[in-house]
Amino acid sequence: MKMRKTLLTALLLLGTLTHVCGQEVYNEGMKMAKEAADDESSPLEARKIATFKYDAIQYLGVMSSKFMPDSSAVMLDRQTLALFNYVNLFSKHYAHADKKDKETVIQLFSAVSLRNPRFKKKDEDQEWALAYISTDGFITKFSLNTDWEKAYEDVLSLLKQH
Repeated sequence: MKMRKTLLTALLLLGTLTHVCGQEVYNEGMKMAKEAADDESSPLEARKIATFKYDAIQYLGVMSSKFMPDSSAVMLDRQTLALFNYVNLFSKHYAHADKKDKETVIQLFSAVSLRNPRFKKKDEDQEWALAYISTDGFITKFSLNTDWEKAYEDVLSLLKQH
């Protein structure tokens, strides 16, 4: 898994330096998330987090083609990398939080996700975008309609203040 994270980062760097054909990070992120979600040897919580990543990447692709059909593959790659960074940062803070502070971590990351929407146009299917917020059993209480780059920068800024 660590090798794949390194590969994902390397692909992003390669893409920005050499204009690689599009969507390598997006596609690799989708593949990694799907494999992790389906890995029955992994703990259930890790599989649920991977399921969120997979669903968020799918949402990003579907809504980008719907609302931003001219968006670039580089945008999808950057959003996918930021999504992974955001969720991994959340997982790190959640894992290190005392039991009494875990809900605060969830609330912080959820609020940041909600206030940084990617698609400004009205999503007719708010139920899909907010599915993880309204579903019990998942700690990733984030909106699928998130600008992951902005949300990642936003949460980093907030964490530095505390």
